[in-house]
Amino acid sequence: CHWQKLMDVTKVTIDIKDPKFSLADLIALNLQDYVDDVGEVVDCANKEDKMEQTLVKLAETWKVVDFNFDQHADSDVYLIGLGEENFEMLEENQLVVQGMMASKYLSTFEEEVTGWQRNLSSVSDVLGQMSETQRKWAYLETLFIGSDEVKKELP
Repeated sequence: CHWQKLMDVTKVTIDIKDPKFSLADLIALNLQDYVDDVGEVVDCANKEDKMEQTLVKLAETWKVVDFNFDQHADSDVYLIGLGEENFEMLEENQLVVQGMMASKYLSTFEEEVTGWQRNLSSVSDVLGQMSETQRKWAYLETLFIGSDEVKKELP
């Protein structure tokens, strides 16, 4: 990709896959005559590299994130959640991915970044739904289990 851009700018074709590719081939591009264009290609490559490193870091991070399973008081029921530190990391990672989606250098990694956006959003949505369901269950559990009146009415 970047080599092709350099060849387009210089209008010189080189075979970078040729085992004989050497510094002489690079010099033949006369890159010194295209400082601004070469600078743009280098800047693009650096930004794409940074994006790629961020994606690798996201993958490494989320491979090892564990959910918490805490036993509910006075029952055998376990409640699932994400620790505060991991929840904050989820929010931070969503912001990072959102920033990547707005980047002009997205095209190379668009599929992967879109996947991360979808996955992190799904995790956040599911955690929110689980939290709400568990909160409601805990509230109702005290009404049904703790109430003598309800116990009399229910078979």
